[in-house]
Amino acid sequence: MEELWGVRHVVVHRAGVVTADFVAHHPSFGAKPGVRISIPIGHIPTWIETVSDFVRPTDAYFVRRFPSLNVERKRRRPRG
Repeated sequence: MEELWGVRHVVVHRAGVVTADFVAHHPSFGAKPGVRISIPIGHIPTWIETVSDFVRPTDAYFVRRFPSLNVERKRRRPRG
């Protein structure tokens, strides 16, 4: 998740241009400072699984701890 957060930071705060700090923290990513980041498609499923592994128990804890947060919402119907 650390790598994903680093990529997010570069995309959001540096318009996708890799920083030396990113390279230092994530050398195995293979990015070069000053070059727009390129995300290998194979990273995406791993990141989705990693985030899900974090979010599911975190959300479950908050719903148990603060039951008022557990509000059912109706799904929007697709337009068209």
